[in-house]
Amino acid sequence: MEVRRCEQDRYRQRNKVETVNSVIKRKMGDCVHTRKVWNQNREILFMVMVYNIERSMKLSLFILIGFL
Repeated sequence: MEVRRCEQDRYRQRNKVETVNSVIKRKMGDCVHTRKVWNQNREILFMVMVYNIERSMKLSLFILIGFL
């Protein structure tokens, strides 16, 4: 029973990760423009950072407006 619950928890996390990947691809494109693997990794990292900053700004604005 415990093993099945653990699998379900991991599946739920995977579902969230796939959703975030899909959002990033839709907003910023589904390809990287650099050639070297090191630079590709950096480009993807920057995409994720921009996504996180954008999300936190939207959340902060929502909270601020919600309390006014």
